[in-house]
Amino acid sequence: MSDLRATSPMSRRLSWLVIAAVTAGCGPDVKTIAAQDLAAHLAAGKAGQVFHLVDLRPAQDFARAHLPGARSVPYALLAADPDLFADGKPVIFYDENAADARRIGKALGPRVPLNVVILAGGIRAWIGTGLPLDEAAR
Repeated sequence: MSDLRATSPMSRRLSWLVIAAVTAGCGPDVKTIAAQDLAAHLAAGKAGQVFHLVDLRPAQDFARAHLPGARSVPYALLAADPDLFADGKPVIFYDENAADARRIGKALGPRVPLNVVILAGGIRAWIGTGLPLDEAAR
């Protein structure tokens, strides 16, 4: 686990909330967060402030619809983003489903930080829960 003493009190609270929201199914070292828990953090305006929310799907899928506050970093570009972990904030990743999100480790290799969290069930779980998306104007 990362040393939380070097982070802000708000970041430490989120880190412990994320750890508390861990669910089974993604392996022993991968933390996950449920869609409803993430929605509560987004409603509090924490995306970008306390954590980063990253959509790993292709850019055209992101352009059609994505979670509020997310930024697009497709798998193919993940290793090329040197600023993604520079500030030490937790990074919450999602794609179509949580099973695909396991590719994060493969894409990043040794750059995988200790503060990676995956949205359980991906965007499909988010949609299935009835939570809102930022969608392209039609």
